[in-house]
Amino acid sequence: MRVVGIGGEPAVGKTAVMHRVMGRIGPGWSEQKRGPLVWMALGDVIVLGRYQFGKFDGTDRLSMAVQPAAVDAIGAWAQTSKLSVLFEGDRLFNGSFLDAIGPRVDVELHAIVLTAPADEIAERHRAREDSQSEMFIKGRRTKYARLAEREHVTTMVNAEPEDIDRIAWHVLSLIGRTGITDLIGGT
Repeated sequence: MRVVGIGGEPAVGKTAVMHRVMGRIGPGWSEQKRGPLVWMALGDVIVLGRYQFGKFDGTDRLSMAVQPAAVDAIGAWAQTSKLSVLFEGDRLFNGSFLDAIGPRVDVELHAIVLTAPADEIAERHRAREDSQSEMFIKGRRTKYARLAEREHVTTMVNAEPEDIDRIAWHVLSLIGRTGITDLIGGT
Protein backbone atom coordinates (compact mmCIF):
# COMPACT_ATOMS: atom_id res chain seq x y z
CA MET A 1 0.00 0.00 0.00
CA ARG A 2 1.25 3.47 -0.85
CA VAL A 3 0.79 6.32 1.60
CA VAL A 4 1.58 9.89 0.56
CA GLY A 5 1.61 12.68 3.12
CA ILE A 6 1.90 16.40 2.38
CA GLY A 7 3.01 18.78 5.10
CA GLY A 8 4.13 22.37 5.43
CA GLU A 9 3.46 25.55 7.29
CA PRO A 10 0.07 27.27 6.97
CA ALA A 11 -0.69 28.84 3.54
CA VAL A 12 1.97 26.86 1.71
CA GLY A 13 -0.67 25.18 -0.51
CA LYS A 14 -1.22 21.70 0.95
CA THR A 15 -4.99 21.69 0.53
CA ALA A 16 -4.77 23.29 -2.92
CA VAL A 17 -2.50 20.45 -4.04
CA MET A 18 -4.88 17.85 -2.59
CA HIS A 19 -7.84 19.47 -4.37
CA ARG A 20 -5.88 19.29 -7.64
CA VAL A 21 -4.97 15.63 -7.08
CA MET A 22 -8.57 14.72 -6.27
CA GLY A 23 -9.82 16.64 -9.31
CA ARG A 24 -7.35 14.83 -11.57
CA ILE A 25 -8.45 11.45 -10.27
CA GLY A 26 -12.07 12.29 -11.03
CA PRO A 27 -15.52 13.12 -9.67
CA GLY A 28 -17.60 10.95 -7.41
CA TRP A 29 -15.69 11.02 -4.12
CA SER A 30 -17.72 9.59 -1.24
CA GLU A 31 -17.28 10.50 2.39
CA GLN A 32 -16.70 7.66 4.86
CA LYS A 33 -16.36 7.74 8.63
CA ARG A 34 -15.13 5.43 11.37
CA GLY A 35 -14.95 6.95 14.85
CA PRO A 36 -13.04 10.25 14.71
CA LEU A 37 -11.55 9.41 11.29
CA VAL A 38 -13.22 10.83 8.18
CA TRP A 39 -11.98 10.10 4.67
CA MET A 40 -12.93 10.54 1.03
CA ALA A 41 -12.86 7.48 -1.22
CA LEU A 42 -12.87 6.95 -4.97
CA GLY A 43 -11.92 3.56 -6.35
CA ASP A 44 -8.59 2.49 -4.87
CA VAL A 45 -7.68 5.93 -3.50
CA ILE A 46 -8.45 7.19 0.00
CA VAL A 47 -7.86 10.79 1.07
CA LEU A 48 -7.88 11.23 4.83
CA GLY A 49 -9.93 14.25 5.90
CA ARG A 50 -13.13 15.90 4.77
CA TYR A 51 -13.14 17.71 1.42
CA GLN A 52 -16.19 19.75 0.57
CA PHE A 53 -14.05 22.31 -1.25
CA GLY A 54 -14.62 25.01 1.35
CA LYS A 55 -12.33 27.15 3.44
CA PHE A 56 -11.41 24.50 6.03
CA ASP A 57 -11.08 21.32 4.01
CA GLY A 58 -8.81 18.41 4.66
CA THR A 59 -7.51 17.25 7.99
CA ASP A 60 -8.16 20.69 9.54
CA ARG A 61 -11.73 19.48 10.00
CA LEU A 62 -10.67 16.38 11.94
CA SER A 63 -10.31 16.05 15.70
CA MET A 64 -6.87 16.71 17.15
CA ALA A 65 -7.15 13.17 18.59
CA VAL A 66 -7.56 11.44 15.21
CA GLN A 67 -4.03 10.06 14.88
CA PRO A 68 -4.53 6.65 16.63
CA ALA A 69 -7.62 5.97 14.49
CA ALA A 70 -5.68 6.85 11.33
CA VAL A 71 -2.80 4.53 12.32
CA ASP A 72 -5.28 1.70 12.97
CA ALA A 73 -7.12 2.31 9.67
CA ILE A 74 -3.91 2.31 7.65
CA GLY A 75 -2.89 -0.94 9.35
CA ALA A 76 -6.21 -2.56 8.50
CA TRP A 77 -6.26 -1.28 4.91
CA ALA A 78 -2.67 -2.41 4.32
CA GLN A 79 -3.58 -5.97 5.26
CA THR A 80 -6.67 -6.29 3.10
CA SER A 81 -6.23 -4.27 -0.09
CA LYS A 82 -4.02 -2.44 -2.56
CA LEU A 83 -5.09 1.08 -1.73
CA SER A 84 -3.33 4.40 -2.00
CA VAL A 85 -3.86 6.64 1.02
CA LEU A 86 -3.21 10.38 0.83
CA PHE A 87 -3.23 12.97 3.59
CA GLU A 88 -2.14 16.53 4.19
CA GLY A 89 -1.93 18.87 7.11
CA ASP A 90 -0.94 19.23 10.73
CA ARG A 91 -3.29 16.68 12.26
CA LEU A 92 -1.36 13.80 10.73
CA PHE A 93 1.87 15.13 9.23
CA ASN A 94 4.05 14.91 12.30
CA GLY A 95 6.97 12.83 13.49
CA SER A 96 4.96 10.40 15.59
CA PHE A 97 2.50 9.61 12.78
CA LEU A 98 5.25 9.18 10.20
CA ASP A 99 7.14 6.95 12.66
CA ALA A 100 4.03 4.86 13.29
CA ILE A 101 3.33 4.05 9.64
CA GLY A 102 6.74 4.44 7.96
CA PRO A 103 8.46 1.28 9.22
CA ARG A 104 5.59 -1.03 8.23
CA VAL A 105 6.72 -3.57 5.63
CA ASP A 106 3.29 -3.39 3.96
CA VAL A 107 3.38 0.41 3.55
CA GLU A 108 5.41 2.45 1.07
CA LEU A 109 5.48 5.90 2.69
CA HIS A 110 6.23 9.08 0.75
CA ALA A 111 6.42 12.29 2.79
CA ILE A 112 6.48 15.67 1.04
CA VAL A 113 7.11 19.00 2.78
CA LEU A 114 5.93 22.00 0.79
CA THR A 115 7.73 25.32 1.02
CA ALA A 116 7.25 28.74 -0.54
CA PRO A 117 9.00 32.10 -0.31
CA ALA A 118 8.13 34.05 2.85
CA ASP A 119 6.60 36.96 0.90
CA GLU A 120 4.34 34.58 -1.04
CA ILE A 121 3.17 32.89 2.16
CA ALA A 122 2.51 36.28 3.77
CA GLU A 123 0.39 37.30 0.75
CA ARG A 124 -1.59 34.06 0.95
CA HIS A 125 -2.27 34.70 4.66
CA ARG A 126 -3.54 38.20 3.78
CA ALA A 127 -5.72 36.89 0.95
CA ARG A 128 -7.22 34.21 3.23
CA GLU A 129 -7.71 36.72 6.05
CA ASP A 130 -6.01 34.30 8.44
CA SER A 131 -6.14 35.05 12.14
CA GLN A 132 -3.21 32.81 13.11
CA SER A 133 -0.61 34.49 15.30
CA GLU A 134 2.94 35.03 14.11
CA MET A 135 4.09 32.80 16.99
CA PHE A 136 1.84 29.95 15.78
CA ILE A 137 3.10 30.31 12.20
CA LYS A 138 6.73 30.45 13.33
CA GLY A 139 6.19 27.26 15.34
CA ARG A 140 4.79 25.46 12.30
CA ARG A 141 7.64 26.75 10.13
CA THR A 142 10.16 25.31 12.62
CA LYS A 143 8.27 22.01 12.85
CA TYR A 144 8.31 21.47 9.09
CA ALA A 145 11.92 22.57 8.72
CA ARG A 146 12.83 19.80 11.16
CA LEU A 147 10.61 17.24 9.43
CA ALA A 148 12.14 18.16 6.05
CA GLU A 149 15.54 17.12 7.40
CA ARG A 150 14.35 13.56 7.95
CA GLU A 151 15.45 10.74 5.72
CA HIS A 152 12.90 9.86 3.03
CA VAL A 153 11.23 13.29 3.11
CA THR A 154 11.07 15.25 -0.15
CA THR A 155 10.85 19.04 -0.17
CA MET A 156 8.97 20.73 -3.01
CA VAL A 157 8.52 24.46 -3.67
CA ASN A 158 5.05 25.89 -4.29
CA ALA A 159 5.83 29.47 -5.33
CA GLU A 160 4.11 29.88 -8.71
CA PRO A 161 0.58 28.90 -9.83
CA GLU A 162 1.96 26.16 -12.10
CA ASP A 163 3.75 24.57 -9.16
CA ILE A 164 0.47 23.13 -7.89
CA ASP A 165 0.12 21.13 -11.12
CA ARG A 166 3.76 19.96 -10.88
CA ILE A 167 3.34 18.83 -7.27
CA ALA A 168 -0.02 17.18 -7.99
CA TRP A 169 1.57 15.31 -10.91
CA HIS A 170 4.32 14.10 -8.55
CA VAL A 171 1.74 12.85 -6.03
CA LEU A 172 -0.21 11.11 -8.80
CA SER A 173 2.98 9.46 -10.05
CA LEU A 174 3.71 8.14 -6.55
CA ILE A 175 0.36 6.33 -6.50
CA GLY A 176 0.59 5.18 -10.12
CA ARG A 177 -2.15 7.47 -11.42
CA THR A 178 -0.53 9.48 -14.20
CA GLY A 179 -2.27 7.80 -17.10
CA ILE A 180 -4.26 9.83 -19.61
CA THR A 181 -7.61 8.93 -18.01
CA ASP A 182 -6.37 10.42 -14.73
CA LEU A 183 -5.48 13.67 -16.46
CA ILE A 184 -8.90 14.11 -18.02
CA GLY A 185 -10.80 13.11 -14.88
CA GLY A 186 -11.49 9.42 -15.40
CA THR A 187 -10.50 6.51 -13.21
